[in-house]
Amino acid sequence: MSSAESIVFILHLTVYYTSMDDLTKKEEKIGKALVRMGALTQEQVEDILQRQKAGNSSLFGVIAIELGYIDPETLLRYLASKER
Repeated sequence: MSSAESIVFILHLTVYYTSMDDLTKKEEKIGKALVRMGALTQEQVEDILQRQKAGNSSLFGVIAIELGYIDPETLLRYLASKER
C-alpha cells in the first residue's frame, strides 16, 4: 500500500476521509495524544491496547469510537492536529 492511498471511515452512516500519511506518521502515539487532549483516560488507552494485543486488528481510533470512548469528530480533530 503506498502512502498516496487513502482510507475512508464509514461510522454510523457518516463518511470520513483521511490519507494514509495521516495514519502512518510516527510522531506522538495516538493514545498519548488523546489523553493529552483530554479525550481519553490512560485506563481507556490501556483497554484499547489490550484489545489489540488480544487480536482486535482494528486501528486504535476505530476501537476507541466503537467502544464509545471518543466520537468520530474527536478522531478527525486529532488527525487534523497532526498536519500542523
